[in-house]
Order: sequence, then C-alpha cells, then structure tokens
Amino acid sequence: MQHLKAFSGILQADAYNGYNELYDLSRAERPITSALCWARARRQFFELAGIAANARRGKNAGAISPIALEAVGRIDVLFEIERGINGVAAAELTRIRKEQSATLLEALEACASSMAAYRARPRSPSRSTICSSVGTGSPASSTMAGFA
Repeated sequence: MQHLKAFSGILQADAYNGYNELYDLSRAERPITSALCWARARRQFFELAGIAANARRGKNAGAISPIALEAVGRIDVLFEIERGINGVAAAELTRIRKEQSATLLEALEACASSMAAYRARPRSPSRSTICSSVGTGSPASSTMAGFA
C-alpha cells in the first residue's frame, strides 16, 4: 500500500481488509473515504440466497434464503434508480439520490443489521456477507449508504 501512502480522497475498491488502515481516522494523512461496490454486495447476497445454485439444480432445488433474496431485491431497486439518473450532472445526481435512494439505503442497512443480529450466527459466512456488504460492524461502517 506504499503507493497510497500520501493519497487522500475517495478510493473505490472491494472490501479487501488490507485497505482498512487507509480508512483510520487517526491516519497521518487525511483518511480515505471508501467507495464500495454495490454490484459486489449484490453478488454476495445473490450467492447467499442460493439463486444461481438452485437454477442449476432444477427440480432438486432447495429453498432460497428469503432474507438474502430480500436484500437482492432492495439492491435491485437502487440499481433501477441509478440507471434512471445515469449521465446526470453531479449536483442533480446528489439531489435525486437524497430524494429517492436515501430512505431505501436506510431501510437496507436496518434490514442487514437485523439479519446480522437475529438471523445469523456470529461467525457464520452469512453474517460476514451481510456486515461487509452493507458496512454494518465494519471499519468502513455505512460506506455503502454514504453515496446518497
């Protein structure tokens, strides 16, 4: 990470733990703001839901996780909003995100917190997916919601 030593600003990266020190508020240079990827978060929930695996199993498919499926659906609504504002000027983009996405993001974060707290064992892969995808309990807490 030597190449990012003097960098400050926004860093778009996946949830690689090696970057955590860059987000530390006590960092000598200003901390870096994390811009995580919604597609990655959606993919993790998609896999957790078992949607792709069930499609391959056909008639022998098991139950799809309703919790993860709900998260995929909520993220799909955000994607639809983003498709509708693609190419819009930055100030207008921010305004529209605050109007249309902020409430959805708060609900998704609350849903993820609930899933992590009540429906997943503390060290299970599903809890890890939920927390890292939405920022719940991670060093870059609420980074997904931060774009609105």
